[in-house]
Amino acid sequence: MTDINFGNISRLEEFISRARRIAIVTHMKPDGDAMGSCIALYHCIGMYGSASAKIIINDRYPDYLGFLAAEVPDSDMIVHAQLPLEAETAIKDSDLVICLDFNAFHRADRLEAALTESKADKILIDHHLNPAREAFDLVFSETDISSASELLYHILMETVKIGHDASMLPPAAARALMTGMTTDTNNFANSTYPSTFRMASALLATGVDRDEILSRLYNQYGENRLRVLGHMMKGNNDAAQQRANIHFALFVTFIMLLLVGLGVSVYIMIRKKHPANVGEIESSDDPLEQKLKEGKQKFEDTASYKILQEIRSLNERELSAITDIDTKAIEGTIIASFNDAYHILAEYDAKISHQDIMLCLYGYLKFSNNIAAFCLKSVPGTIRQRKNRLKGKLPETVYDTIFSQQM
Repeated sequence: MTDINFGNISRLEEFISRARRIAIVTHMKPDGDAMGSCIALYHCIGMYGSASAKIIINDRYPDYLGFLAAEVPDSDMIVHAQLPLEAETAIKDSDLVICLDFNAFHRADRLEAALTESKADKILIDHHLNPAREAFDLVFSETDISSASELLYHILMETVKIGHDASMLPPAAARALMTGMTTDTNNFANSTYPSTFRMASALLATGVDRDEILSRLYNQYGENRLRVLGHMMKGNNDAAQQRANIHFALFVTFIMLLLVGLGVSVYIMIRKKHPANVGEIESSDDPLEQKLKEGKQKFEDTASYKILQEIRSLNERELSAITDIDTKAIEGTIIASFNDAYHILAEYDAKISHQDIMLCLYGYLKFSNNIAAFCLKSVPGTIRQRKNRLKGKLPETVYDTIFSQQM
């Protein structure tokens, strides 16, 4: 964690101590990590100075995070979608802006203009690739970490006020940090590091109730789940059928709770319109195809995609002369964009390797064997051989979906 050093920590403490009004901002459609890190920092600001702080978000947070937001006064959390003028004014009037869990202003959507125009000092705390360092006065960027919440935790531990003693954290901040990390790792199912478990252990030792957090995150009956249950019972006057629907709904709920307890992601897709009977419930599109589409959409919005677009027409000899492109950074961006699809592909065959999966992703993105060879530090002939071997590792339909349109 090269950005977490004595000099940067001292500058962070100085920025906060001399500030009078602080705006804490995160990305559009805030998730658990975004809200967890913002709310944790909000509760810690008072330890370092007398500034007032407000959390400014583009969209309202999900209902399941209401238990964290409830510990922040309504006047200190402004949603741009509800109060646009007030949100933009709060950023304009701040003399320090701290951005968490996003790497560039455009990721804050309608807050972008206010952030760009702000004359305040700006600090970035983020775990994504390619941070826009030039837009900030101080940057804490680390990609080999589970979440922005974990990164913030390690930063706070280095400050003089906390001094590596997690018990010095305000309880509300400790709970928010644990929540943010839990959601971004899918309850420790992915993107975990040794440092992640050390953080969790330290927070548990302070008295954080992880069982309560898990119950809040996964076991609450929000509007969407109730709508599913309601659709299953709506418009059916037959008592026997109603009982069958109720039993089925309870069974599905019981299985979901069991799987969540094991840290397994459950994806259930049910037709919006209730079928004639429960047996007619169908799943939607193939999950791999859906995740590939989502990954492609994410990757096409990155600098790495633009770099590959610029060199895609070059031949093998021309590509071999290029020395200033960081192919590892490109690979990391692809993995981050296609994270879910990557794991689905890995489950098709025990012998499928990381290189095989990366070749699949380059193929799905319609990049040539030359580009794949350049990025994977290989040669086109080897790429063709590896692609042929993949026919024996992947179902035919999957292979065709990935490589049918490759250039």
